[in-house]
Amino acid sequence: MDNEIMEQYLKNVPIEVRLPIMKLANDQNWAVFIALALEEPKYFTELKELFNANPQEIDRVLKSLVAGGLAFRKIRIVKDIGDQRKIYYGSTKLGKRFYNALFDVLVPHGDIQKLPQKIGTHQYIGNMAPISPPAYSGPIMDQKRTAYGKCGVE
Repeated sequence: MDNEIMEQYLKNVPIEVRLPIMKLANDQNWAVFIALALEEPKYFTELKELFNANPQEIDRVLKSLVAGGLAFRKIRIVKDIGDQRKIYYGSTKLGKRFYNALFDVLVPHGDIQKLPQKIGTHQYIGNMAPISPPAYSGPIMDQKRTAYGKCGVE
């Protein structure tokens, strides 16, 4: 492909917009991204155990999500610097907004149920309890919605 022509089109969508999407290139990255978006921040070991993954595998996925701006990597206190067991990961504000935007864009308007209205990090339909976005079951969105816990905060 001609790099000049590619650049001509790519300049219309900055790398900061494309990078998060590029970091979700496989199902492993998607699964960890979704877990971080829907749950409280977790330590490296908790994520490794949750996904029954080897350390190199989960490390590669987490580094990719952090590089894409979809996840953060933190320690709780300064003395824990350098201790891999004390590092925890969670969804960034960009990661949460991106997760919610997927459903704003992909769930067709005129659906039988109203689209969720976002308030903070939770989604509501009218004055009902928090709900998750619809479960995906193939090419057509399923109408089922299930409850979920609080999202992690930075």
